Amino acid sequence: MLRKLVVLMALAFVLAIFTVGCSDSDKTVNPLPVVVDDNSEIHDPPTDSSLDGSRNPGPQALATGYPNYSFCLNVPWMKQMPPKNSSDSDDRAWKLTNNCGQAVCVMLGGYFNNGVVAPWVIDEENRWLHYPLPYGYGTSASTLVSLLWNFHAVHAIEYHSVGANVLDVINEVVNNRRPTIVCVTIKKGVLVPRGTVDSRTHWVLAVGWDGEVVLHDPGTSSGRFIHYTIAEFRASWAFNYCYIPTWK
Repeated sequence: MLRKLVVLMALAFVLAIFTVGCSDSDKTVNPLPVVVDDNSEIHDPPTDSSLDGSRNPGPQALATGYPNYSFCLNVPWMKQMPPKNSSDSDDRAWKLTNNCGQAVCVMLGGYFNNGVVAPWVIDEENRWLHYPLPYGYGTSASTLVSLLWNFHAVHAIEYHSVGANVLDVINEVVNNRRPTIVCVTIKKGVLVPRGTVDSRTHWVLAVGWDGEVVLHDPGTSSGRFIHYTIAEFRASWAFNYCYIPTWK
């Protein structure tokens, strides 16, 4: 009886090993997978359903040389609001803040250095820049390049695309794995064409591609992994089509 029990236990153990070893065999492989840079222990993964790998960029993207798969760099996001003056309402603080470039640099410090991604870091950047607290000043491309290197130890270089070729930005993000700062035109928290009445220029971060350009926008509370078509992005692209790839 004891021998039979031992045999049965051994068979059960072998069956359990076989089940665990084969448990992944039924998983389907998406032909257009999302590629996310592997740093998930530090940064939250994107949760946007449109980055699930099921979206085909389509024949137009393929014909013009754009990647035929979805890709996203796992960069942490934050809004550009620093610790505001206590006497200001949130609405007034949003209207006064000029910290879009500074917020983008905080995101990049978090991505490359596992640095703190929090509003108070914007204040520290503005102190380094000798900008007024808490709402700062606008920043030029050269200022951002200097801030990234001297404050965050992150490399950056300023380029201007010839002919507003959005593929220049996508190649930096997808092929070179470099989060890329871009200057766009906004109004009420969304990208609008250059020259739109009451619009303003604004720094955002290109972090992905899924047939549309995927951005981190610090200028809106819902600015994490937001999507714009190639045409929308190109029409909004500002400052002589400025883009700033970053790397460690």
